[in-house]
Amino acid sequence: TDRVSRDGDLLRSMGQGPEIAAHFPVSTRTPTARNRTEIGETGERWDLARCSMVTVLLQVLVSREDGLLLCERGEMRKEVYLEGGVPRYATSNQAAELFGEALVQKGVLRREELDFSLAAMPRFGGRLGETFVALGLLEPVDLVHHLSEHSHDRLLDIFDWTEGHAALYRDLDRPERAFRLDLDPWEVLARGAARRLAGGLDKPFDGHVGDVLVHTADGLTAVSPPDGLLGIWTACTAPRSMRELEDFAATPGAARAGVALLLELGALRWHTVPGRA
Repeated sequence: TDRVSRDGDLLRSMGQGPEIAAHFPVSTRTPTARNRTEIGETGERWDLARCSMVTVLLQVLVSREDGLLLCERGEMRKEVYLEGGVPRYATSNQAAELFGEALVQKGVLRREELDFSLAAMPRFGGRLGETFVALGLLEPVDLVHHLSEHSHDRLLDIFDWTEGHAALYRDLDRPERAFRLDLDPWEVLARGAARRLAGGLDKPFDGHVGDVLVHTADGLTAVSPPDGLLGIWTACTAPRSMRELEDFAATPGAARAGVALLLELGALRWHTVPGRA
């Protein structure tokens, strides 16, 4: 909303100038950007102290939502752009999580190479990734790989949050300059669920030492899960203990993450066997 003048013209808000507005994140058009104390004009809001990002992403995936999922915790903001419920782009307001900075931290680029690229970026349409390629610092295939990995990292960090909120804005699209990524939502969910289990943030197995898992008939009707999840779900046509299900996944950790997702979907449920401990 700050006002600027170009070449002595009348003052106008920065958002009204197309040359500048193109660089603003889409979230500046949400009510949270205009009023930091209240969420409004959105039909969906999740309290991340009461539910996790696993719950949120599963819900938008099942509903095949399009729009912006704005996640905020204090001054930290993550923007996840959805197409059909699938995350296609993620960004952050944290300096350490900027794409170029992340490449420097990983040793992919040197600091001076990033600084030179930022200075040269206007010559390449203001797109940092294309600038890296044009300057010969990254091959196109490597750029796509690093962008995908970077978006994964930005998303996975939100799975650790135990406070803050997420709000869905259905009328906001991915920024024009954003590179559309082919992220596998189930891979993101599995890694996020495994991360929360490893950190003790979710405990779906507590109190079920002697219980078995059984599948629900309509638990997967709204989604098309990958073969790994489908195998666990099918195996539970007969009651299975958690130990038995570890044979139906690549690793015990993958089995636990898969079961956690299926429980969240309502595709599995616990069943107590009398006399079993």
